[in-house]
Order: sequence, then C-alpha cells, then structure tokens
Amino acid sequence: MNIVTCPKCKKRVVPEQDGTCPKCQAVIYKRKISTPHLNRKDQGDATSHDLPKQNIGKQVSSAIFCQSCGREAQTKYVEYYQNIGMLVMRSSKEVKCHLCKDCSNKYFWSFTGTTLFLGWWGIISFFVTLFIIPNNIIRYLGTLGLVSPNPNTPSPVLSDAVIEKVKPFTVELLQRVNAGEEMETVARSIAMRANVSPGQVLAFSFALAQALKEKKN
Repeated sequence: MNIVTCPKCKKRVVPEQDGTCPKCQAVIYKRKISTPHLNRKDQGDATSHDLPKQNIGKQVSSAIFCQSCGREAQTKYVEYYQNIGMLVMRSSKEVKCHLCKDCSNKYFWSFTGTTLFLGWWGIISFFVTLFIIPNNIIRYLGTLGLVSPNPNTPSPVLSDAVIEKVKPFTVELLQRVNAGEEMETVARSIAMRANVSPGQVLAFSFALAQALKEKKN
C-alpha cells in the first residue's frame, strides 16, 4: 500500500481498494492492489465472514499516517482554511485530514498568514475571514502536543518479507478487529511482535481484506 497524490484534488491519500481517491472518488489507478498469497495454513479459520464490519484501512490509516507527507507519525484531524478577498470575488483553499505536527505547522502558518493579510477585501470575504482565523488557531492549538515525525521515516511498503512476518498473526488480527478493538492498537501490537512497522501491518490488512473478498466472490 502506498500513499499517493490524487491527480484531481491534489491531496495525499491512501487509495481505496478499487483504486479511487477516498476524498473526491477520482480514479487514481485501475490495477488491483497487490495481495498476499494466503494458503489454508496461513488463513487458519479465517473466512470472508471474518472481515471487519468497517473498512480496515479507513479505521486506522488516518491515525497512523500523515495524509500530507505520508509518513507514519502521531496525527490529529484538522480543518484549515485560507481565503483571499478580491472585492467582488474571492479565492479559497482548505485542507481537511489527519496531519502530523510538521505538516500541521506548515498548513497553519501558510493558510492563516495568507488569510490574515489578504482575506479582508470584500464583504463576504470579511466575514469568512472572521471565521477562518479563530478556527485555524483553535485547530492548531490542538496539535501542539503531537510529537514531530522523524524526517527520515519512509512511507510503509508491503514487501514479500513483510508479508511473511505478519502472516502468522492473520487470525489474531481478524479476531481482534471483529471483537471491536481499535485497529490502531491491533496494528501496533502485532507490529512489535512481527518486527515490522504499524503501517506495514495496515498494508497487510488492506491486502488481506482484498484476498478474502476475492475468495468469497
């Protein structure tokens, strides 16, 4: 599983299993996501009925990945806005996703600074700016407790070596998620014992869900 930039909305996202953007539903790619080969021994008693009731990826990807830089990090959901007033017209931008501390800082200062100096020109823009500035500040304050990610941390890759390490935990993963345990907790627990990253466990979960879905069909 890779985090990519959507060609339509330009946001860094984890593509859906059908290759579409989870934000704007644009098609990012048409090929199938690579899935791990699971034989009977690897699957244990896992069947299509063991699939989590919620989408595994959506349940945890936002908690583990920064949706801007793609790195595994502590994140928080934010909504930052930018407005540029042009008397009778206005230009606006927004970012609504989970961001790490570094990316939160980047978007906050860029969007808020631009709005602070250029957002007042125009009647509508004036009132929009009165909303944007406090909103951005409140959202930003909520991210101050995050730990900045390691700048050398790469995006997680699902390789054959990673698959072999996570395979023994397949049944445990399915059972714990179906029991209602947070996927983030499960991913971190298994990652520690499998000697992989939580993001790689999540990537395996995506592939596993697809493999079981195809088996059912």
